[in-house]
Amino acid sequence: MKIRFNDSDPRAGMVVTMDSSRGRYFVEIGAAVEVKEGAPAPEAPQAPTAPAPETSGKPSDGLKVDELKAALEAKGIKYPDGAKKQDLADLLDGAQ
Repeated sequence: MKIRFNDSDPRAGMVVTMDSSRGRYFVEIGAAVEVKEGAPAPEAPQAPTAPAPETSGKPSDGLKVDELKAALEAKGIKYPDGAKKQDLADLLDGAQ
């Protein structure tokens, strides 16, 4: 019996030949899919991707402190030394 290991298994993508009882075990627990002799290997099921986080459309959304500083500098906006992240975000958002 030929099986192809799914992405959830450390052997993901490997196609192996093994005795049918062992191969059936891997298929039954969801770690692999059976590959029919002479047929191309089936695509492994893909894990669902997480939806993109909702954004409010602010320029500062999702930025880290270093990124906020770089964005402010790129716009020529000065900020005080030791400014907190929220202060930097407010400056950037107010510069629209």
